[in-house]
Amino acid sequence: YCQRILQRDPYREDAHCQIMEAYVRMGNRAAAIDQFDKLRKLLRSELGVSPLPATVAKYESLIK
Repeated sequence: YCQRILQRDPYREDAHCQIMEAYVRMGNRAAAIDQFDKLRKLLRSELGVSPLPATVAKYESLIK
């Protein structure tokens, strides 16, 4: 469902976080890292901003 949400609104950081969490729960840490990198690059190139602090904290907690 989160992938569908991102097709309509790719800037939804909450959906990116849920996808990262799902990847980690499935044991695919590399995919979670890739998802965060895609988000980071999208936000930087399209909006000139970084992910929200809450998103960064979620990412860091997941990839420990």
